[in-house]
Amino acid sequence: MSRLFRASLILLVLLSAAPRSAFSAPSDVAPVEVFVEEMGLQNIPMPGTPFVIKARLSNTKDTERRMRAFVVRDGRVSDVAPLKAYLDENDQPTYEIQMHSPLAELSYQLILYNPDGSFSSSPRVSLRRPCVPYIDLSKVKLEPKSQGEARLETLIKLSRGLEREVAGYDASLKILEDLSERLKQ
Repeated sequence: MSRLFRASLILLVLLSAAPRSAFSAPSDVAPVEVFVEEMGLQNIPMPGTPFVIKARLSNTKDTERRMRAFVVRDGRVSDVAPLKAYLDENDQPTYEIQMHSPLAELSYQLILYNPDGSFSSSPRVSLRRPCVPYIDLSKVKLEPKSQGEARLETLIKLSRGLEREVAGYDASLKILEDLSERLKQ
């Protein structure tokens, strides 16, 4: 386990055990709050698909503050650094965290480092799919002795087959979305 990963885990444990008052700003200043856009279960993309989580800050216009996202995706813990903040259409600092959709579940919490050394945190968000998509990876069989061009040709054939499958799924999804729209009318 790397030192950074250990440090992140220790920080996550400490942050969850610390009293809420340790994260608040002095009482004469309105505390900075971290708000996360709710995705909802129906908006989770297919497993492995990239997506963006947006976090907004209130009571500040400072886009230079550091933020970390502690993410547990399908049982694996990671520490993600969001992209640099920008001011959105309402002049609120907004951070974007890019990650890949989970197979079964995803939970995350955002930690904002305040200039005075304190922390502000978002509520912990947990999403779990109602049913896990069936993904069978055992069908791909490569000749263990094949090397060079023969192995490359086999891999190209397999990748083309996967492209056709994905195109079929995309077409099916589009048909289902069209049907759903027609049923709503």
